[in-house]
Amino acid sequence: MKRLVALASSAALVAGACLTLGLGLAAAPAGAAGTNLTIVQAATFNYPSATFTQTVCVDGTFVTNLAVGESTSISVTTGVNHTVGFVTGSDIDCAQVTQTGVVNVASGAHTTVGLIWDTQGRRVVEWPDETSCFPTGTSRITLRSGAALAGGVDLNGTVEGVRDVIISDVVPGDQATVEGPSGLTIATATITSSGNPNDVIASLGDIVPAANTDLQIYLAGGDDGSIGAFTIAVAGTPCSAPVSTTTTQAPAVEAVSVTPAFTG
Repeated sequence: MKRLVALASSAALVAGACLTLGLGLAAAPAGAAGTNLTIVQAATFNYPSATFTQTVCVDGTFVTNLAVGESTSISVTTGVNHTVGFVTGSDIDCAQVTQTGVVNVASGAHTTVGLIWDTQGRRVVEWPDETSCFPTGTSRITLRSGAALAGGVDLNGTVEGVRDVIISDVVPGDQATVEGPSGLTIATATITSSGNPNDVIASLGDIVPAANTDLQIYLAGGDDGSIGAFTIAVAGTPCSAPVSTTTTQAPAVEAVSVTPAFTG
């Protein structure tokens, strides 16, 4: 996992801040604590105009309806296969699902399953989530592409006055994560074609990740219309602080001189 390092002063740090929404960016609800599977609807031909609501089923059982940019988190039995299915429309019979994917969540793990619409058409993909603890004062940004693009994309931004590539070459159905200081402003962030910072696909505005949070950025749309991005902020677990131990020395005992007494 790549690490993002502050370049100069700490003036850009804004403690406790989260994403500043820019053009074409919509916030989605965070995954619920205590769950191990998140399901994301990241498929549309035209983002955000075509909401493309899907009925979501797991193992043939109705879970919820999701429009593009929405998500839900559930708990499933670990170590066994589960079928996640989607069908266009609300409250459709699960027997009619048209896109399916199989996921097997390991014990202690968390994974995300998403419906995307790329150049291969609509398909279900799996994105394993980073579940390691957050060192003090850190956050993560994860970029996931579900758009109809022929190649990869980069996340670009300005960090303390320097324009740079934050995450590079994420192809449709794939992901990449960067870890860095929480509260560090990534100004005028954009998603561009890989290697071409001037070919802007989506403008995100300023990103200021909160502590102990994985800010997941999803790219969607483009098969027959616009491409845009939405986000899901997932709260994580901070690494435990070192336990301080104090050793208390027993007080010194003064030696006592005893003179034996003999009788008889």
